Amino acid sequence: MNKKLEEKILNEIRHRVLKKDRELEAHKEEKEIRDANFEVLAEMTSLSRTEVDDIGKSVRDEFLTLQKLKQKRVFIIALLVVVFSFIAFMVVISNRPPEIIIIEEPFDENINDWDIYDDFEYKRYFLNSSYIFDTNVDGWCYWDDTRLDFPENYDVELTSTWKNGEYNGYGFSLLNDDAEYFAFALKANGSVSSSIKISGFFIIYAAWQLGKANSVEANYLNVQKLEVRAGNFIYTVNGTHVFEKTIDIPVHYFGLRSCGEQKVAFQHVKIINSDTKEIIFEDNFDSPNGNWRPREKVTKKSSFTDGNFIFSTDKNRCYWASAEGLEIDNESTITLKSRWLTGEKADYGLLLLLNKENYISCELQNDGAARLVVSEDEEYTYIGNYQKTGFESTGNNRLTQRVEIKENVVYYYLNDKFVQKCNLPFNLRYVGLRVCETQSVSFEHLTISKFKKE
Repeated sequence: MNKKLEEKILNEIRHRVLKKDRELEAHKEEKEIRDANFEVLAEMTSLSRTEVDDIGKSVRDEFLTLQKLKQKRVFIIALLVVVFSFIAFMVVISNRPPEIIIIEEPFDENINDWDIYDDFEYKRYFLNSSYIFDTNVDGWCYWDDTRLDFPENYDVELTSTWKNGEYNGYGFSLLNDDAEYFAFALKANGSVSSSIKISGFFIIYAAWQLGKANSVEANYLNVQKLEVRAGNFIYTVNGTHVFEKTIDIPVHYFGLRSCGEQKVAFQHVKIINSDTKEIIFEDNFDSPNGNWRPREKVTKKSSFTDGNFIFSTDKNRCYWASAEGLEIDNESTITLKSRWLTGEKADYGLLLLLNKENYISCELQNDGAARLVVSEDEEYTYIGNYQKTGFESTGNNRLTQRVEIKENVVYYYLNDKFVQKCNLPFNLRYVGLRVCETQSVSFEHLTISKFKKE
């Protein structure tokens, strides 16, 4: 065995033996003192040593019993303190307000899957040295024109490319006004036609002729040309003769035209005086120099732009965008900040939905009028009277709608001013945004507060 380890063991044995000896000596000393005291008491009194020992035993038992009782009492008190502390803790826990969940929607990106729309009748815009006509209604034609002083003899040349859509007519017009005009058209299938509207009637000058123009399957860039001489014209496409006829109306405008559901790029137009070779009008749409009117007619359009959700609508109805991931329930507070941009006086604002047939519309108009409307199974069961709040929209100021839902009642506020309340006829699930008629609204921040479900 290791010598150092053996020394440690012997030292520990000596330490414990000496400690035990001290304890025995102390116990022996205590007994000797007690016996000496009992002996003196027996000599000082008439009691025998046995009687003194009995009394000593009795007193010792009493003291030990009292000590045990005291220890037991301390234990019981400590136990009661623990029990009452636990009860108090549970009472505090049970009375603590439930945890509140805060959901923020800043509208800086579409992480909550809002509905995105791009429904339109037509769009006209300049892009990549072209004037784009994007038309979206079957059976309708759309045009843009510029007024010119036409001489007796002139040439018109138009270059265009069909982009996509259906094979409908597109090209150019010579107009007296919107009620009287010539239309020189071609289609992406390679056919060409011409017609005139005069005295409210359309007259087909030349029926559709296939193979006169370049089609999509070939080179679909086409050049239309019209040579006008002393009231007569010759119409060609890509140098191919189509037909010739007499100009039956006075001409004051040149117009670009597209019909039906298709997208066309007009790339170059040139009109010259054929006698003097003077350019009357020319445009390659790099820097458009005509009195063109690019515009769009939107049915509904929504987009995330510059940290806001822009929702634009047209026509005599209401549209909405919803985000089913933004859940609410019958004990929620919803705050929506928005800015009316342009349009007519019509309803817009916050929707509280069970589904698309059952909802509550918290409506607002740009003059500050507000109300609640309830739809149940696609029937309006409550239409509140408009309340004047005094918070008129200017196109620059932000308004705040707040809805508090509690105890099956909906409370509606605008800029913290109470507007209206109504009973809640169904459970709520998620929120939406609603815009009606012809207007554009910027939705800028949405907050949902609700209790956490255990």
